[in-house]
Amino acid sequence: MIDLSLIECPSCNGLVLQKDDLHLFCRACGQEYPILDGIPTLMVDPAQDSALDLAVYEAENPADPVVRARTYAVYAETMARFGISGGACLELGSGTGNLTVGLVEGGDFDAVHCSDISGRFLRRIQETIGANARLHYWLFDAGKIPFRTSSMTAVFGHSVLHHVLEYEAALAEVFRVLQPGGLAMFGEPVMDSHAMMSLCAGLIYEFEWRLRAGGLSDQDLHILRAIRNAYPSIGRRMRESRAELAGEEDKHIYVISDFLKLARGIGFQEAEYMNAFTPHEFGSDQQYRLVTTLERCGIAPEKLKPYDFIFHELTHTYGAAMGAAAPANFGYFIMKKAGALM
Repeated sequence: MIDLSLIECPSCNGLVLQKDDLHLFCRACGQEYPILDGIPTLMVDPAQDSALDLAVYEAENPADPVVRARTYAVYAETMARFGISGGACLELGSGTGNLTVGLVEGGDFDAVHCSDISGRFLRRIQETIGANARLHYWLFDAGKIPFRTSSMTAVFGHSVLHHVLEYEAALAEVFRVLQPGGLAMFGEPVMDSHAMMSLCAGLIYEFEWRLRAGGLSDQDLHILRAIRNAYPSIGRRMRESRAELAGEEDKHIYVISDFLKLARGIGFQEAEYMNAFTPHEFGSDQQYRLVTTLERCGIAPEKLKPYDFIFHELTHTYGAAMGAAAPANFGYFIMKKAGALM
């Protein structure tokens, strides 16, 4: 039998019971939910799924024990800092299990509940980790979490919220299911740094269009202009026309101050941002990311050599002024609910 002691109906918040090996049902509203390959599927809209191709995703993000250990270490250090241990932990958007493995093998939670909107990805985690009495699998939408109020010690997600169109609703649900004193932590892309890459691409485009110092072709210039416009476009659509983002897998890139304001408005007592790493030299980091992006588009790195001065100045102006607070392209939002853990 599936342990449903923390579960409630995502449609009406009623009591969910197991009907047989293939079905759950809500005693209040009568809604049935299938059990697929042993995974309870508590979806309000059962047609929802990730647009990501599992094989392509794994090819681009191959399983790496070092990456998994590094990913979990950041969450483990934060749990230790806030004194989080025991009880139940929920992971949203578990994907192929990079964080899940650490939570199961390294954490001291009584139960780890991993979830995703895609059964394909959850089955991959099952193949990776195997049977574990502390690990439970659930398929549901993060915008309607089927767990009872105040049932979780911690809620985590690594690179997941930016895939959720109405992420505000998901974050409000996270707050609801957390116990008083509980911790939420999400690793997400941040606009504050990505916008700098748009600035660099724009500066190179303007210099090259006028001076042709790097020998970039018209096609190269077209790519630079597209990168210059990409992040401002995402920011505009997030603010003004979110419906345009519905069909995209990567929907959001977060402005740090806006996300923290949202978290506090939802009710989190504490909300902070932490870099994924401290940029050694802010300009060098931006240069590496822009060069890597352009290489994928077929532009040779040496074509950007005449513009090293742009990244040098970023380091000695913005980077020097901001220090460790200069945001990386990916960072962590850490939120604590008021109260003390029971």
